[in-house]
Amino acid sequence: MKLFKVALKDLNYSKLEQTQVFGNVFEFVFLEREKEVDFFVRTSAQEEILRKYLMIKEDNLSFNQGFVGVLSLKKESDFYENIEYSNLLNIITYWQKDEQIRFWVVLEPRLNDLFLRKAEVLKKEAQRAMFGKRKKEVQASLLGSLAKKNIYLLHIMFYTKDKQRLKLLFEYAK
Repeated sequence: MKLFKVALKDLNYSKLEQTQVFGNVFEFVFLEREKEVDFFVRTSAQEEILRKYLMIKEDNLSFNQGFVGVLSLKKESDFYENIEYSNLLNIITYWQKDEQIRFWVVLEPRLNDLFLRKAEVLKKEAQRAMFGKRKKEVQASLLGSLAKKNIYLLHIMFYTKDKQRLKLLFEYAK
């Protein structure tokens, strides 16, 4: 897998599937510089494909950060929820020089089967439930519709030189 420094072209990216460009496994890296944020992608995709959608330059990014924090879900039930990480964009405003956020993304087809099985369990529970029947039906329907799309495993990591800064970034991410 190669690491590329990328910049967006003037294209409409809304209808583009990530796997068409980056493949099934890729990593996005955002690095705070002096007054700008550099954007990198690590992928095994061919350079010709990347050049169609992005301006790219092969690069080496150092891992000289002192502390690494991994953002993960605490409960299994959270895994099935429609979770939005909009707060991650707010973290960028609190970044300091040389701090990084990395998104490791893996297309995982087995998750579709897992979501469908969980939807079936919820439907059966809804039939037997006295209370919370509607909530389980809605959740089963949501999982069934999500299972029809590509589902990605997302691994989010923060890199910084200061342990207290790492704790502060996690507070912003909550």
